[in-house]
Amino acid sequence: MGQTQQSCQTGSKGQITSRYNDTVAQKRVFWAIVFFCHLWNPSDLFIDQSENSSAILWWLWNYCLSLQAEILVLTNKAIIMMKKLFLLTVLCALVGTAAFGATLKRTILSHNGELTQYDAINWQDAINDAVDGDIVYFTAGLFTGNLTIDKAITLIGAGVAETDAFWHNQDIDPVYAGCGTSGETTVLDGEITIAIPGSKTLTKPVMEGFHLNRFVTVTEPVKGVVIKRCQSQSYISASASVTNLTLESCFINTIYCANMVAPIIRNCYTDKLQGAPTDATIVNVMAIWLEGCNNCTFINSGYDMLSGSSFNTFVNCFYQNGDVNSSYTNCVQIENSQRVTKAQMTENNWYGNDGKVIGPLGGNYPFTLIPSQPSVKTNSINYDNSKKQLNVNLTIKQGK
Repeated sequence: MGQTQQSCQTGSKGQITSRYNDTVAQKRVFWAIVFFCHLWNPSDLFIDQSENSSAILWWLWNYCLSLQAEILVLTNKAIIMMKKLFLLTVLCALVGTAAFGATLKRTILSHNGELTQYDAINWQDAINDAVDGDIVYFTAGLFTGNLTIDKAITLIGAGVAETDAFWHNQDIDPVYAGCGTSGETTVLDGEITIAIPGSKTLTKPVMEGFHLNRFVTVTEPVKGVVIKRCQSQSYISASASVTNLTLESCFINTIYCANMVAPIIRNCYTDKLQGAPTDATIVNVMAIWLEGCNNCTFINSGYDMLSGSSFNTFVNCFYQNGDVNSSYTNCVQIENSQRVTKAQMTENNWYGNDGKVIGPLGGNYPFTLIPSQPSVKTNSINYDNSKKQLNVNLTIKQGK
């Protein structure tokens, strides 16, 4: 997108002009001065003092009053011009900003093919105005404030830039090559509550492509909540019975699985997987610590430590500390499963049951922080000099 710099001008030569006749005013001021200078010696004005001095003074007084009125008119006109000049300066600043293609932080509501933009202050209004089935896009930037999602809508951020990613090693770093650069992360800094009423069954993801600074809680018994391609430095939990909650390709500090029925956790990295989910499916997940996880199935995954976790099934997994009450099939006990590389897997023929690498980079949903759906990379304005108009430009990044 090209950007055009536009200068602000008034008139053909950029000058502010007035219709007031300055020459006439100067002449009137000059003769007024003459009359004042000779006021104490009226004879110099070739007028008989005894008969006409009162008339002269009266005429001069009225003339000065009229001159004063004209000066006031001129002053008022100058004030009006100054106001116009001030407004013009503000407009120049705005257009000047637009000319350089200033990036705007926005939310954009997509409803039945129509797009509505909301500014940085009123960004939550896009969510308030949305109805079931709508999509709300977020540009990159920091969005501060608690957020409640109480409709079957989808929020799509710009993703997480490589410089903002939490998880790094020699295998994962190349994955970030397609992510945004510094400053292209959508950050939600607030508590997020998913409170969709009516025990609905969702068919589309709720959130995708965000960095989350605070926790996410599901408070209604909804089915099919999907959060994907996000990273959180806090936790996700459910305070109501939630069925088939899916976490896909996420980095989440802590996943509290209590109240989750048949959750699906795939291609994720977590420091701690905690709680007792019922009939959980955990595929291509890497966890440092399993706490209170019972009767779960882990496939093509890995973990280091566990406590209070028993009667689990592990298939094609890495692990550091085992549990006598759990079953392990085609698993490898290793000192630190977090540091196993692709090269080591290839050398030792350690693969999942799908023939792909174990952990978040394998399987059918390899880890990435790039949104799977199209997202708004940038939103900017610039001034088209040839058309004399402001243009709003959206740069859409295709999903992966």
